[in-house]
Amino acid sequence: MATGVNTSSSLEKYKVLPQAIAADAADLIISVSTANYPDPAVTHNGTVVLGGNFFIHDGNPDSHTDPEHNLIDDRVGTFIASNVAPAVFSLAETVNARLHCYPGGACKLVPPPNFPAPQLVCEGASTFTAVGSVNVTDYGSYDTIDAQALKEFAAAAPEGYTANSIETTHGVVKISTSGEPILFLSPITDRLNHFNEDVTDTQNYVSAFNGGLALGELLCALAEYGGERQI
Repeated sequence: MATGVNTSSSLEKYKVLPQAIAADAADLIISVSTANYPDPAVTHNGTVVLGGNFFIHDGNPDSHTDPEHNLIDDRVGTFIASNVAPAVFSLAETVNARLHCYPGGACKLVPPPNFPAPQLVCEGASTFTAVGSVNVTDYGSYDTIDAQALKEFAAAAPEGYTANSIETTHGVVKISTSGEPILFLSPITDRLNHFNEDVTDTQNYVSAFNGGLALGELLCALAEYGGERQI
């Protein structure tokens, strides 16, 4: 990304991601980003979510004259269905088992300091969806914009599909691809509407660490899954 540009700029991310993804000619893309979990009542902080559906919400539709708020795409506001074989999501069970491999089922995942989930797990399903709000650079507006994004998702999503991750980048990665299979993996840092209470540098670090552990186990599970099976 260009120096001097807000690091949360969706448009600036979109300027560099398509070329970077195309250069790798990947068979599978995994977008990894810390995220909010869309449930204000029950904490999922420290858990990891795996899915393959995407929904992009424009968080500043009236500010497109501002270069930092000017990512415009026909797929914004529409449900983007997974292009990964449903069987792949059963690998979340394998990942979770490997994360709870110590004697007595003790877990490798580390509880974050603020409002950790009672059970630290990796969970995934073919119905899980990453809801992404683009054109947002003001962290203080997340609570309001996340609520708008969830309302818009509920109106657009097919029956049975759920919002399981809210952040700003998974959807940008999705529209930066040219049809390659793509998964999202979200280490959860905070509860819906509790950003200011939950998120600190340490909270982000611990959650990202958990995401790295889950990603490593997922890559091993994918290698074993491979062979003739469809991704």
